[in-house]
Amino acid sequence: MIEFVVIVESSADARTATKLADRTLVQKIDWLDPEMLQHLYQWSGLEAGTENSCWKNINQIIAHIPQIFDRI
Repeated sequence: MIEFVVIVESSADARTATKLADRTLVQKIDWLDPEMLQHLYQWSGLEAGTENSCWKNINQIIAHIPQIFDRI
């Protein structure tokens, strides 16, 4: 499954951005139905088990990049 990383200022921004992206993909790709989205990709943060990452924590996240990429 494809994983898209979401880096935002707040969880509300993440919800808005991901819903807008979902809607745009469905509108622009003829064969894509909303019901298919959950099977094609997922939104996540840089750290395992997170739905998004916050810009204010980016230095801490960068310090852990080797561990982040070990999970890929």
